[in-house]
Amino acid sequence: MHSGRNSGQAVFSDYQAGGRAFEALTGLKLGIRRGRMGYFGKIRGGTITFGKTMRQTSRNSSGVTNLDLGMFTNPVLDAGGVLEVYPSRHSILRFDAGSATIFYQPKNVIYFGQTFDIPEQTQTMMLMSFGVGFRF
Repeated sequence: MHSGRNSGQAVFSDYQAGGRAFEALTGLKLGIRRGRMGYFGKIRGGTITFGKTMRQTSRNSSGVTNLDLGMFTNPVLDAGGVLEVYPSRHSILRFDAGSATIFYQPKNVIYFGQTFDIPEQTQTMMLMSFGVGFRF
């Protein structure tokens, strides 16, 4: 959304994501362990919630713009590969690589009294991580 108030000012907003994100995933990790190495594939589904997405924008009688922000939850799918290295009996090094896809749901936003239908959309991003752990 773009609103030009004058030639030098504009307001840009993201209606699908904003604020802090909380993601909850659960799924499968399947593969093999050979000696000090583990090779796995993973697929996990869940949800992601953004804490401050735009719901409504209005202007009061004195000209001050008010933003109504709220939570917005969408389904997410994470798929990829995992490589684990076991340097000792009780330690683990883990490398993850994959893609996470967020399936944004459609919603309506009221922008200065006019309702806009925000269509559903899909966003995929590449994720890589590294971790160190202790096994018991």
